[in-house]
Amino acid sequence: KYFASCPRGLEFVLKQELEMPKINAANVKMAFRGCTFEGDQRVGFRAIIWLRTSHKLMEMIAQSERIESSDDIYEMVSSIRWDNFMGPHQTLQVETVFGALTKGITHSHFTSLTVKNAIVDQFRRLSPNSQRPSVDVENPDLPLVFHLDNGHG
Repeated sequence: KYFASCPRGLEFVLKQELEMPKINAANVKMAFRGCTFEGDQRVGFRAIIWLRTSHKLMEMIAQSERIESSDDIYEMVSSIRWDNFMGPHQTLQVETVFGALTKGITHSHFTSLTVKNAIVDQFRRLSPNSQRPSVDVENPDLPLVFHLDNGHG
């Protein structure tokens, strides 16, 4: 599952592009400033090549319909096996993007820190000598975007 971001107001144009035979994305749904869609890795690569209105194309690795607190964010992020995506000697960066705000979660930097903490805490727990990834905001090995829109993360 993927999310393609676009400027506000161009979601319908992006949806049409994703449904073109050149890309052939499945289950395309408009969202705030973008579209979600499904497909295999080839669909993702075709989207990278052929989309014109999209700013970023992101692969969705987890989703939750009930994010009501920073504890919910931590729990959701902790449920992912991060060693499938990176090692303890690699670097990461977390960006938080808000759609409609969720009551009690309004600060993007704090939310990004919560996501980062859940990831590095998991590495510390699983590593015999508490090794963990570092943060690199300039050139991370794994750039992550946490998108939260009205309780859906």
